Amino acid sequence: FSLPGFQFDKKNIIYQGSLNKDRGIDLMIEAVKFIDVKLFIFGSGDLELSLQEHVIKENLTNKVFFIGRVPFNDLRNITKFFDLGLSFEKNSCLAYKYSLPNKVFDYIHADIPVLASDLPEMSNFIVSNKVGQTLNSREPKEIAEQILEIICNKNQYQKNIEKTKKVYCWQKEEKKLLKLFNSF
Repeated sequence: FSLPGFQFDKKNIIYQGSLNKDRGIDLMIEAVKFIDVKLFIFGSGDLELSLQEHVIKENLTNKVFFIGRVPFNDLRNITKFFDLGLSFEKNSCLAYKYSLPNKVFDYIHADIPVLASDLPEMSNFIVSNKVGQTLNSREPKEIAEQILEIICNKNQYQKNIEKTKKVYCWQKEEKKLLKLFNSF
């Protein structure tokens, strides 16, 4: 396993997904200014260039790394090496407000805790399964403190992550889907 800038002896956090408006990637970048972590951004989108320019302007090229798109199976194998997965969608429309992004499940199945927006479905899932935390604030300094707190205590989430990924997996969902299709 090799990624530019990745060091096993450092704290590494991951965002995977589209680099689009209201995904909170700007907040992630601002938060890493305050703490000794490296942020790896997997994906692409219409904000990619402006986010990269912002990282350069803020002199964060040694802390924020844009990896681009990666095949799903590769990403699944890479994600397990991170300390924390991020999902900071903004409450800007009903689709985001009630979303429960796939990346949240990808993080869980990679055995890493999640820090996500305090939106209804994400909050319900994360809090009820105790697999991470929801944002206490959208202020970068407070986000930075929350990131460190989760990473420093990430072992406390492991037992719940193990339980949760056994409940929320394709093998169980497939049966529900087949039952639904067979009822027609």
